[in-house]
Amino acid sequence: MHLIKTDLRQFSAAHRLVKGYEGKCSHLHGHDYRVNLVIGGTALNDLDLLVDFDDIKTLCNDWVQGHLDHGTLICESDVELHHFVLAQSQKHYVLPDGRNASAEALAEHLFAIFNLLWKENSDKLNPTSFVHSVEVWESDKSGAIFCKDGAFLKG
Repeated sequence: MHLIKTDLRQFSAAHRLVKGYEGKCSHLHGHDYRVNLVIGGTALNDLDLLVDFDDIKTLCNDWVQGHLDHGTLICESDVELHHFVLAQSQKHYVLPDGRNASAEALAEHLFAIFNLLWKENSDKLNPTSFVHSVEVWESDKSGAIFCKDGAFLKG
């Protein structure tokens, strides 16, 4: 199997942890997030590439920058924060299924989004390629990985 890894453009976003969380991250705060994407595949294309890095970055960066950059990540059960950002006409993104706005949940959600984008654009990409894993870093020392097999590691 072939694997390639690329760092997407950094994005800035605010979030807070809710759902019974009582630590300092229950307060609204922000991060300059980094997202790393690993693509796997079983065969190289006619150019001896798995997938062109520019295709990966265009496809996935556009989604991240358009939906997440300079916005607030919100757990859908965080009704007060959701009302606030709506009332203030603030850019925001609600994580589905009641997921907390944690690095772990964001990595899993981005994996699902990127996987869908990959399938929608499969005619332009190597048909043997797939999204292998997504890493989300909140800082240089703290991040999470979600892998194709469903396992993730906290960084």
